[in-house]
Amino acid sequence: MSRQETLEQFGACWEGLEDPRRGNAALHDFHELPMIALCCVLCGGQGAVDMAVFAEAQEPFLRSFLTLANGLPSPAAADTGGWMWS
Repeated sequence: MSRQETLEQFGACWEGLEDPRRGNAALHDFHELPMIALCCVLCGGQGAVDMAVFAEAQEPFLRSFLTLANGLPSPAAADTGGWMWS
């Protein structure tokens, strides 16, 4: 199975999940955020700020399988990923 097929299967897990973000908070691809969060948690992350710090530190790794068309989630943008930790 290719990397793209694996990512599509992972994204399919979130198909029924409604995107609660509005306005500028919806800048990032909704299906990429759970993947960043999962990688962060597997590395010991515990919140939205950890997710943003992890994403910045691991940007080359994340870009190897995510598009990140609008860049990385910002630690200042709590609305971007903060809802996942609530």
